[in-house]
Amino acid sequence: MGSNIKKTGKYKSAFHAAEVMSHDLSLLRGKKQPVFFDDSEILGLLSNEEIQKEVQQLKKVDVDSYINRVVNPSESKKRPSASEVIKQLGGKMISDEIEGPLYAAEIEFLISGQMRRVGFIAQNHKIQNGVWGPIHHRKAAEKVRFFASHSIPLVTFMDTPGAAADAEANLDNQSHSISFLISEMANLQLPVIGIVYGGGYSGGAIPLATSNILLSVRQGVFNTIHPKGLSNIARKYDLSWQESAKHIGVSAYELQSQGYFDGIIDYEYDHPHQVKNIKEAIVSSIEATENNACKFLIENDFFFDHYRDSINRYLKPSKLLIESNRVTDRSPTGTLNVFGDVYRFMRYLKLRQRIVSRSIDSYARLSSRKTPLGKLRERLKNERQEKLQQWYKAPLEVRFHEKLNKRFEQFVSSRDDREKERGRLVAFFIGDPRENYKKAVDDLTLEILLYLYNYWKDSTSENLIELYEQLGEFTLKDRPPKNPNLLDLLKTTVVNQSFKENFQNILLFDLLYNQVIEALPTIADELKGTNQISQKSVEQLFEQTVEGAMKEFEKNSLQLESNSVRTHFFKWLANFIDHKDCDHVLGTISEWKRIVFPRMSPPLFGLVRYYFSGLLPSLYEAQQNKGRFHGKITPRNIGIKDFWNRLDQSYKDLLIQNLLRGYKNSVISSTKVIEHYFKDFKELYADRITSNPVKFPGFRDAIENALDNGVTPCGVVTGLGTFTNGVNRESAAEKKTGSKKQKTSYRVGLVVSNAEFQAGAFDMASCEKVCRLLDDCARLKLPVIFFITSAGMQTKEGGGSLFSMAIINERITRFVKDMDLPVLCFGFRDCTGGAQASFVTHLLVRTYYFSGSQMPFAGQLVVESHLPAHSTLSNYLSTNPGTMDGLVKNPFDVDIDQKLLEIDPQIPVAKYSVEEIISRVLSGEYQLSVGDEVQTYSTQENLHTGKLKRVLIHARGCTAARLIRGTQDAGMEVVLVASDPDMESYPVTLLCEKDRLVCIGGNTPQDSYLNGMSVIRIAEQEEVDAIHPGIGFLSESPHYARICREHGFNFVGPRAANMDRMGNKSNAITTAQNLKIPVVPGSEGALMEPEHALVVAVEIGFPVLIKAAHGGGGKGIEIVREPGRFKSIFSRMFQEALSAFGNGDLYLEKFIGSMRHLEVQVVRDIHGNSKLFGIRDCSVQRNYQKLIEETASGIPKNIRDQLFNYAGKLINEINYIGAGTVEFIYDLDQKCVYFMEMNTRLQVEHPVSEMVSRTDLVKLQLEVAQGGDISELDVKLNGHAIELRLIAEKIELDDEGELRFIPDPGEVSEVYFPQEAHLRVIQTVASGSVVSPFYDSLIAQIICWGKSRKEAISRLLEYLKGVKIHGVSTNLALNRLILKDEKFQKGSFSTRYLVDLLDRIDEKKLLRESKKDSGSAKNTVDQKAILLDGSDELKVLSPQMGGFYVAASSEDEPFVSEGQIVDVNHTLCLLESMKVYTELSLSDYKSPEGESLYLNDVKYKVTRIIAEDQNTVNQGDLLFVMQPIDA
Repeated sequence: MGSNIKKTGKYKSAFHAAEVMSHDLSLLRGKKQPVFFDDSEILGLLSNEEIQKEVQQLKKVDVDSYINRVVNPSESKKRPSASEVIKQLGGKMISDEIEGPLYAAEIEFLISGQMRRVGFIAQNHKIQNGVWGPIHHRKAAEKVRFFASHSIPLVTFMDTPGAAADAEANLDNQSHSISFLISEMANLQLPVIGIVYGGGYSGGAIPLATSNILLSVRQGVFNTIHPKGLSNIARKYDLSWQESAKHIGVSAYELQSQGYFDGIIDYEYDHPHQVKNIKEAIVSSIEATENNACKFLIENDFFFDHYRDSINRYLKPSKLLIESNRVTDRSPTGTLNVFGDVYRFMRYLKLRQRIVSRSIDSYARLSSRKTPLGKLRERLKNERQEKLQQWYKAPLEVRFHEKLNKRFEQFVSSRDDREKERGRLVAFFIGDPRENYKKAVDDLTLEILLYLYNYWKDSTSENLIELYEQLGEFTLKDRPPKNPNLLDLLKTTVVNQSFKENFQNILLFDLLYNQVIEALPTIADELKGTNQISQKSVEQLFEQTVEGAMKEFEKNSLQLESNSVRTHFFKWLANFIDHKDCDHVLGTISEWKRIVFPRMSPPLFGLVRYYFSGLLPSLYEAQQNKGRFHGKITPRNIGIKDFWNRLDQSYKDLLIQNLLRGYKNSVISSTKVIEHYFKDFKELYADRITSNPVKFPGFRDAIENALDNGVTPCGVVTGLGTFTNGVNRESAAEKKTGSKKQKTSYRVGLVVSNAEFQAGAFDMASCEKVCRLLDDCARLKLPVIFFITSAGMQTKEGGGSLFSMAIINERITRFVKDMDLPVLCFGFRDCTGGAQASFVTHLLVRTYYFSGSQMPFAGQLVVESHLPAHSTLSNYLSTNPGTMDGLVKNPFDVDIDQKLLEIDPQIPVAKYSVEEIISRVLSGEYQLSVGDEVQTYSTQENLHTGKLKRVLIHARGCTAARLIRGTQDAGMEVVLVASDPDMESYPVTLLCEKDRLVCIGGNTPQDSYLNGMSVIRIAEQEEVDAIHPGIGFLSESPHYARICREHGFNFVGPRAANMDRMGNKSNAITTAQNLKIPVVPGSEGALMEPEHALVVAVEIGFPVLIKAAHGGGGKGIEIVREPGRFKSIFSRMFQEALSAFGNGDLYLEKFIGSMRHLEVQVVRDIHGNSKLFGIRDCSVQRNYQKLIEETASGIPKNIRDQLFNYAGKLINEINYIGAGTVEFIYDLDQKCVYFMEMNTRLQVEHPVSEMVSRTDLVKLQLEVAQGGDISELDVKLNGHAIELRLIAEKIELDDEGELRFIPDPGEVSEVYFPQEAHLRVIQTVASGSVVSPFYDSLIAQIICWGKSRKEAISRLLEYLKGVKIHGVSTNLALNRLILKDEKFQKGSFSTRYLVDLLDRIDEKKLLRESKKDSGSAKNTVDQKAILLDGSDELKVLSPQMGGFYVAASSEDEPFVSEGQIVDVNHTLCLLESMKVYTELSLSDYKSPEGESLYLNDVKYKVTRIIAEDQNTVNQGDLLFVMQPIDA
């Protein structure tokens, strides 16, 4: 298998090629794009620097400022519409067309030197807010086809808050119309340019975003859903929609920086002259797309075979294709050409690049966690209080409100009458003045309360309580002024007293009203059909709702006695419902309650109104024996269109909702579905989970909860299953005749929603899993069956999740059309949103719904209007033309059809089962016997074991030298890849005649060795069998390992799952804990919030180590010794880890001050045989970077046995393959060991183990990679080995006399390593070599063996006398110093050894020896060197070779500018060498004698900045010109 797998048939089909190339391109995410995605020639765009600057500014602003800067401009009604801008582009208008918010045009432009027509489809926000209904999506699809038939490139403008999601849109198949438009856009054979012009939200935007190049104007916004809808979904986390928007990051700048946009056009709404930038961007994007298509065809000639196959399928379509393709085929004239096919193919690749997921093993579990909450309640409270304060400032004048004024006049009149004396006869007819006055006060108070209730609406409760508390602080008056306002009345003594006695009645009434609405389902069945209700039912409803209202009332801050409140309320309610204006008041209340409860059917508010104004008064009279109870619903004032028909349907809707809500209490898990219909299920891609890309609050918590419950955090489960026709059923006819159909088995691909995680929301991991399954099923010739219950796209993943809709839609189209394979889909329970509008309703999919399924385009949670059951329920919609292929029985919700019929005898119910449908489709249209290919299909990662003849070495420096030797010694040919600086390096000289050297290009690691796809391309061209990833760069990248193996190469390393699991430090620790292997006390999981992390740190005890979960090589670690600095360091390290490792997860460990760093070298083969090659001690290190490694000595036997035991248990547990290192901490105080981490590769110090075991670990690695068995290998450890790392670095003393170690790249003038027995040198330099500033500073490894540690040290010291390295500074002197040190020789040291050593040495002596080691050729800067002939100006020369940076980052201001005056301590620039950044100031320049070259008491003017930012400078290059200014 080894050497031939790549040479025959690189891709099995274009369908397969799309999947493989998608994986390849994922390696380039955030890096240099392939030539066929070169967007660099697009004009009119902002630069990356400008975009990053905006991103940084948006991070700093508060939530409200973010909304004002990002969301509000896109929602302004005053800004130009997309249609207006299109008309201003300046081309020749051929035609345009308006259909509501849809605008289409055809305009002629000069493109590539020719006048050509361009089609436009746009959403017009000035008409219906840019919201498209089904008619607009179908019209747009019609226009797309028109442009396609005339070969006219298409430009789309997105400007919509989303697609229409009301009942009418659902009835007109909105989901289907969106899916159809996506399909047309995804498969369009033309260049498509998408522009986010305003709001780019939801299913309204994604069809138009399905483009080859996706751009945005500056103020464009884009997301899966408008933040207002997202906040409804995330309400449990108390997030306002404003907070949701900022957390997700909806701005064009943020989306561009995340890779979702291809550019941002320099256009703002209030800068009309910038329209020319839009035109330039459109024209150049079309040109770029067409040019890139040519480049793609040049690089991928397989596409011509695909094109030929496509034409053959068109000429000779299969029966399945003819029957499945419901869309009219195009004529021969309008059918595809090869370039059109390329445009479509490249569009898919571009979309797929935006999808990210992760493996479950790479996910770091959280420590005990605290879910972050938003500030929704605080925001709502502030908004409410602000409005209340405004009311205080300007309360209503009573004379402006007719009813209030009337009550006030009655109050004044009765007050005046109270003073008069009346006889008994007058009092009998007119009433007692005192009682009249009290009634007038109560009536006025009631009117005030009702006014405030209707004025404050759903804020009434909080406002009345605050007003009640405020009234106690007012100075009261006996009489109000002549023209009072409401506040004047409330400050009147009698009204004030009455208000305090009665205000709680309004609070209770409001709660009671809400309780009645919630309780309506309990009476709906009785009312249905008759509109009649019994007295007993009304009594029960009243008791139930009053109890509920009282329980809610008791939660408020008022200290009132419940029984007294209840008694008082009953009296008040009796008076209120007896009030002649009661019905009118309730009508007003019901109007605004419809806004508070937008998802309730309007007729039900009429019912509630009549409950209070009709049923309760009638019940009161009956209970008082004053009359009979009348339970007929006979409202006097309805005010609702088609009230009676809608009321009866509303009863049914309530009952159906209640029924379905009951069923949903039990989840239909993916396991239930699979076990019910299939057998022999084999899950595929189970390791893929959501990557949580935007870190949305609470989403990480949901992931943790899923894992706690054994649920995979992904929206779907995918795999292969066997369906057997007739296994679960036997028809009545068969039973009667005794005959049975012959059972036939079909192997099928399965996609089943994982309803146990986020209600089956379709996330980006789901998208990747489905794409991979479709690819595998295409190769295995298997149909695919979906079972979908989904809340839509995973909104908490941000805008990226939206692209899943277009990707899955496109893949299904190609699967059916190109592979002649059927797709079935069964929707069940809630099937909504993006899943519904992309693939469930795809025109080429056979779509069925379970009885009782809810299938609106958007779920009721995000649609703030009532969706009646006839517009959402699968049973009703099954008779709707074009909605589905059929309704099927629901075996999981027992008796659902019968119960639905009890609610509505006319409701359609299912006739066929899922089994019958699958049998009919598969047996009638597709026949398959389970063949060998399917039976032997394995989900295990293909390691491609087999004989290796040719190996690509993906390494540089000492590692490359070591691997070249090892591979040659194993009898294999070598292909070495090298960057531009390394083409002349020492390892190149080691290549033999049969070996090959290939330049990978580029100087920096990012441009060269980290460009994994370039390496794979070279591997394919050189026809190698294996790729050895070396020690650094991508050697521990599971993603890279997978892609190497997907391309048929043997990746010389462990399984990707091993890397995932152990590469994440947090997961590695968890694995060790599960095996009872001791770990350092710590957070036991990743931490996210600095405040929570500080609590954990205090529990652990300071000092603590903060570690990056994905760090390594000594990076991403910091000690914190005191609580005061903890939070700031934690926050900084989070950002650094996010930048360096792509993941900000941090965890804590107890800092162990006195310890040794020990590691066990392991090798394990694919047969499960493990070998351990001794223990190494790596305690001599500086800033967590190892300097000297040696065979461990002085370790008690019980500790050694524990280390071997733990290492063996760990690698067996994870089924490890290959070479690796298990690292431990040996606590010298407690005499115990802790597991630290595992490196899933060889390490630099592996020769130490080789010397004492006499085993070539590289050869052994290659043997294991070929499937070799190492069980017979007898490992015997003998003697002691020490390795010194020689590093190119110079030593300097800073102003405080502290030593500084600075990288020292440059040309090496002379190199000499003596050849001696028991000594081994792995070098990367020779005389004349250049030590590059772009890579690490290791230039040689010297390894020495001795019978004892003492002998090894002695030999090394003697050997170092003969080593010569001139031209660059090295750490030779430091190594000699360490070897001679008595404490080191005794072996009594810890990881603090080097810190202590440097505190007790003669620094100047070390400095002199280091300079002497570098030789006379080393350049120094003196006073003469900085003088500028003929001028008083001074030069500033580069002290070293490296990268020159004028600022700390692209977002920061330059350190200096020309004309600026600075002192000697002012930072001038950064110099970067070997991944180390050094600040440079004039005070750093010293003469050979140590004197300052630039005087301390003098100021200097920067007259010229010579060096170019981010360019490489050599030692001695002129950086700046300075002019001294007198002190």
